[in-house]
Amino acid sequence: MSLIATQADRLDWQEDGTVILTLRQPLATSRGDLSKLTVRRPLLADLLANEKAVGDDIVKTAMTVAALCSVTLGELDVFDGGDSMLLAEIMTQMLEHGEEGSLLDRYADRLTVTDFDAALTLRTPVQSNSGLIEQIVVRRPTLKEVRTNQGSTLAASVKLLAILTGFGPNVLGKLDALDGKILSEQVSDFLGKPRKSNAGAR
Repeated sequence: MSLIATQADRLDWQEDGTVILTLRQPLATSRGDLSKLTVRRPLLADLLANEKAVGDDIVKTAMTVAALCSVTLGELDVFDGGDSMLLAEIMTQMLEHGEEGSLLDRYADRLTVTDFDAALTLRTPVQSNSGLIEQIVVRRPTLKEVRTNQGSTLAASVKLLAILTGFGPNVLGKLDALDGKILSEQVSDFLGKPRKSNAGAR
């Protein structure tokens, strides 16, 4: 059974997707002793920072969790070990890691796909210099764009998305990380890459 299920009485899931965790013991921070932690949804920028970070997966996850909770890594280091694992599981659920089936199938109600492009209605609107962005359109890539922007990293994927959407990395970094994953999967779908199986989808 997951930690989220066993600790459900200490978790308060908000309508905007954030989670408030009631701590077993107060956590000493620069803002004073906290009895609750608010875990915000990860942004695409958080995943990019995680990719660039130096260290093993545990260290990288801890750095990302600290950012989502607005605490320092040093403050998180003295955190209850079980709660630290719970926070990591919350982040994993927010990103839908391990879920079966394609994101495009699960979020088809937010996608409008044509022969030329796809429009995604964002989970959370993003502010840019030109105003509030509620929908992002990603067009089909050309062979040259794919050939000159190859790479298996998230940074490479965001670089290609910037070209195909017309929005720079600074704007894309503000996207809900799950929306960023949906856009990347849509580009892969344009290129004919097979979607994940829907078998056993939850």
